[in-house]
Amino acid sequence: MRRIVSIITVILFVTLISSGLNKPVMANGPYWDIEQNGSPIQNLNVPVSSTFTIEIWIRSIPAGDYLSAMNFLVYWDPEMIELVDYQKGYSQGWDQESIIYYDELDELPGFVGLVSYAIGMGYGLTDDTRCLVITFHCLHGGISTITLGREVSHFNFDQLGDVHLSPFVLTTNQFGNPVGGIIMPTNKLEIITPYIVLSGLIAAVSTVYVIKKRKE
Repeated sequence: MRRIVSIITVILFVTLISSGLNKPVMANGPYWDIEQNGSPIQNLNVPVSSTFTIEIWIRSIPAGDYLSAMNFLVYWDPEMIELVDYQKGYSQGWDQESIIYYDELDELPGFVGLVSYAIGMGYGLTDDTRCLVITFHCLHGGISTITLGREVSHFNFDQLGDVHLSPFVLTTNQFGNPVGGIIMPTNKLEIITPYIVLSGLIAAVSTVYVIKKRKE
């Protein structure tokens, strides 16, 4: 009995640890990530030739503080996906705003970024904010990444000052249909039904012929 209780206790302990490890770790201070419809994503399955949209969010701005400036870039592999559209994700009017995009770089993959500065002192973002919305087109099958932020990315808060957030990486699993089309399950009954009907018809005709012959 004691052995059974010990085994159950160990199982429960391991389960609790596993569930704790699977839960996302929330940062104490401000953080950013890539999301869809306001939900964080780290892996995304994308069919080849389809389009998909991602959102860049800044979250957990400390109470009493505000974000007065931001400058960040989003990188991707232009061999795997291409940019379709990009736009600012929030409605507040800031003094200086610009979305930058360079479509030809020899050493770096494609990227788009957002540079924004608040109107003046005492003004800025205080709540979770969708900063940038980007739409891509999937070109080829395989695995690629979309990276949010590198050394040039930084945020300026009124009290925290300049904050450099760690890069956030989204993995895209890009897949296409099998060569030769989509395989559908075979309905064997549909295939043999015409033959069953034909066999029945032949049997019926043969029976009628035999009965007629006997009567003669």
